[in-house]
Amino acid sequence: MELAYESAEAAQRGLHGYVAAVIESLGLHGAAYCLEPEPLGAYVALDERVPGFTRRDAALLWDVRQGWATAIETGCNEDLIVVSYLGAEPVPAPARVADYLAAVLRGETPGRTVPPAFSPSQLAEVPARLRRYAATEFPQHPASAIL
Repeated sequence: MELAYESAEAAQRGLHGYVAAVIESLGLHGAAYCLEPEPLGAYVALDERVPGFTRRDAALLWDVRQGWATAIETGCNEDLIVVSYLGAEPVPAPARVADYLAAVLRGETPGRTVPPAFSPSQLAEVPARLRRYAATEFPQHPASAIL
């Protein structure tokens, strides 16, 4: 899905600010994360492991089509394995993402096992919702990168 943005820079600023707000809500300091500009996406490395997969590194993922998901690393340079999708909406409040992840890390099943099917109207709201998080300058997080 392509989103109509005023510019790629505005999209990146919005996503960067949104992910920074989520990281702050998670209480992560010096978190390693990266952003994908097209299609919009994010990867946040987690220090904790997902119960049932304690030998695998975990990550929090976001993309414009599926919203937030918790995934585990395969260890063999293959795609990540998603263990849970938050669902509900593509750009939930950062505190909602933090609550979701906390429940996953407690071994609960707060999300869903299949990707959400967001409505066209929900997807159409993504640019405006991300723009609310846009800053004039990117926050300084030394471990972050925009790919």
